[in-house]
Amino acid sequence: MFKTLVRTFVARPVADFCPDPVPIADGLWSLDRQVRFPGGFQMPGRSVLVRQDDRQIAVISAPPADIPDNLDQVRQLGQVGSVVAPNSFHYLFAADFAAACPGARVLVTPGLAARTGQLHDATELDGSQPDAWANCLDTHTLMAPDGIAETVFLHKPSGSLVLTDLAFNMASYPRAIDRLVWRAAGAPAAFGPSRTSRTFLLADRAATGSFLQQVLEWDFQRIVPGHGDIIENGARQALQQAFSDYL
Repeated sequence: MFKTLVRTFVARPVADFCPDPVPIADGLWSLDRQVRFPGGFQMPGRSVLVRQDDRQIAVISAPPADIPDNLDQVRQLGQVGSVVAPNSFHYLFAADFAAACPGARVLVTPGLAARTGQLHDATELDGSQPDAWANCLDTHTLMAPDGIAETVFLHKPSGSLVLTDLAFNMASYPRAIDRLVWRAAGAPAAFGPSRTSRTFLLADRAATGSFLQQVLEWDFQRIVPGHGDIIENGARQALQQAFSDYL
């Protein structure tokens, strides 16, 4: 079922929407994009760029390398050291992006190669972070039924919690049709998990609760979701409220 979903709902970024990286904090940037699904519906998407301890850049949820602005804008920040596939859906462009960046290593959420048949040579984020992340990034991974997983990140210098699909925060849309479609499809009107996340990623309530308790032990003041607006205030309370059913 998982592979069928990925093939059916694969999205491509809108090629002419390529704003420059936006600083979130020192050593942390948002690379905002729009993605288009079959049928023409669009959704905001985000790559997160992190300056590692070695001054190279980690790219979380890499955009396609065949859009020149994507590579050029990241390279302006520094040499790419890591390309990260953080969950079961945001992996499609990781290999090509890393191949375009000499010396970059590919890191993936656990079990990704077994689930997708791709990225067999990548390094799994199994709880031991790369040496170059020692002072900048920490991780926790939620393992769900059917081998689905998501790794979340703490950018330690800024207290920023980086999510992918665990929770959306799409309060506004550039087009009314997109709002109607994604609300009908189960995207929340405020910060929180989508219907898809609840069905697949959060299906094991006990594992989800334990994972969320680990995340709440982190010292974070900001949430950077993969889809939607960044939460700059009340981040801890927002996470607790959004996942109160699991805590």
